[in-house]
Amino acid sequence: MSSLNIRNALLLSLACSSVALTACETTQTSQTPAKSHSTVKADTHKKAHWGYGEHGSVAPSEWGDMQGNAVCKTGKEQSPINVTEATKSIMPLNFKQGFQAEDFTVKNNGHTVVFNATNPSKNKISVYGKTFELLQFHFHAPSEHTIMNHHYPLEIHFVHKSKDGQLAVVGVLYKAGPDNAQLAKVADKLVKKGQKATLANFNVSSIMPKNKQTLAYNGSLTTPPCSEKVQWLLQKTPVTASKGELTKFINSYKGNNRPVQAINGRTVSID
Repeated sequence: MSSLNIRNALLLSLACSSVALTACETTQTSQTPAKSHSTVKADTHKKAHWGYGEHGSVAPSEWGDMQGNAVCKTGKEQSPINVTEATKSIMPLNFKQGFQAEDFTVKNNGHTVVFNATNPSKNKISVYGKTFELLQFHFHAPSEHTIMNHHYPLEIHFVHKSKDGQLAVVGVLYKAGPDNAQLAKVADKLVKKGQKATLANFNVSSIMPKNKQTLAYNGSLTTPPCSEKVQWLLQKTPVTASKGELTKFINSYKGNNRPVQAINGRTVSID
């Protein structure tokens, strides 16, 4: 498939459900992160906590000025990105998934709600022949990655780690549509800060798309310290959920998305 045809396919995948959400219509045109304010002193950032600019927290444009987070500003392979085109992978991704039901402990960390796997070895993925175990999943609303400058109302990141410490993150986008009974189970466990819960006997594949076509690229963590050499596996096909289900995530944390970063010549491959 040519890059042009793949680009057209990406455009077709943008269509939101007739049950529209404001977040789905948000447009973000710039790929370049805003420059830090020169008037903000370094010692202030040492005392402040990173966030998204809410309640006096340090906004994404200034994360790189905080002690230990310089790569958020100087890195050349930062995430998320705006996907405008993708090329057919020369080297097969060989993306394989092996998920089964397990229990997750739920914690609100002040930035999102994290679902930590109690037995990471039960859930694995394989990329380029390398195995990664599922550590946790969490969400961002609206989506951090954009397709042709468009946000989706929700994006969930499934964070995996290999034996040698490399990270691989599966990103899944969600749009308004029919009810999603499995995602509703996750939404019902969106605890507030200081609270804990358990999501029992849950299979994460139930909230992933059946179509496994993947947009792969080299990137970073989307939160400080913004470490690079992260294998990103953004799922091309969005998953549908009802407006009410999506609203629960949005009401839990709205605006916990880092702006898209410069692609800096990186290639996004589709497999």
